[in-house]
Amino acid sequence: MAAVAVGKVRVMWNPDTYRDTDYGLEDGEHFEPDLEEMEAVTTDQPHIMTLLGPIAPEELGICLPHVHLMHELPEEYGFDAQLTDQDAAEAEVEAFVSMNGRSLVECSTADTGRMIAPLLEIAGWVPAHLIGVAGRSADIFASRMPNSLDRGALAEEFLADLSVGMDGTTARAGVLKVGTSADGITEAEGTTVDAVADVHRQTGVPVTSHTESTRVALEMLARMEKWGVAPSRVIVGHVDLDERPLEEHLEIARTDAYLQFDQIGKSDVYTDQQRAERVVELIEAGYRDQILLSLDYGQRSLMTGYDGSPGLSYLSEWFMVLLMEAGLDGMTIRNLVIDNPARALTIHPTNR
Repeated sequence: MAAVAVGKVRVMWNPDTYRDTDYGLEDGEHFEPDLEEMEAVTTDQPHIMTLLGPIAPEELGICLPHVHLMHELPEEYGFDAQLTDQDAAEAEVEAFVSMNGRSLVECSTADTGRMIAPLLEIAGWVPAHLIGVAGRSADIFASRMPNSLDRGALAEEFLADLSVGMDGTTARAGVLKVGTSADGITEAEGTTVDAVADVHRQTGVPVTSHTESTRVALEMLARMEKWGVAPSRVIVGHVDLDERPLEEHLEIARTDAYLQFDQIGKSDVYTDQQRAERVVELIEAGYRDQILLSLDYGQRSLMTGYDGSPGLSYLSEWFMVLLMEAGLDGMTIRNLVIDNPARALTIHPTNR
């Protein structure tokens, strides 16, 4: 059981807040993992690494593979970008869990003000699996860090995050992250890509990415593949930053990489209806197993824990309905929000 903060006193999380929704499933079909049949998993088996330790991929449940719960950015990014309130973060996770959610990948890296210690406390109270990342974001952040051009030093740092713990805690990262800029891969970004490739080969840990253009995303995938990272182990993030031709998304899909629609709920230049329709087009083209859905909300104004909107419950509460209206059945939606992230986030240990 878990708890929420009330002043300095915590009370047990109330399971009565859970809202069960079937999303059009037929009798006998379900979203929830059968935890009674789960056996403990060890790190020499395929597993997903959470802040509290390894879990079997089948335990993941509905997952948002790219979120931000807590980070402290440089002051020039403004107050709205400072996600530093632990109680607000915990309330956000509670709301997500109450709308059928179970797992979240917190994609803040060390260069974007990652805050692991309070997240580790939240993971101990809230009934959700929280997953952390090692790596770097795009050049605007990565180039400020020590050793930004030292491939070996970065690889050593990332390995420590994966094997010892992040930021002085015992919480181990479960994903590696790289970032690229819209106009091309900078020297610092390239060094991160190369270091992450080195670490992936040693550990089998999957890779997620910050990308801003299809062209650069393809360059990143090619560079990683040169160093031995199969595109099928890479998540290409932010493919829905703006409206793009179907062919651009198909180019990424043909590499076998995952396409992550993570701007859902942000409709200034690309509506959620368009996103739902594009997801259907990609499924019809045969790429159902490579699509991920998430909510990349890095501002207080987008988080219900800070009295913002729409919050991390939006995927379950609204976007899945749009997918149903676009023609997807319940088990196809299950594939997008449970099966695909479980496959994408699984660590396949190596013997190296």
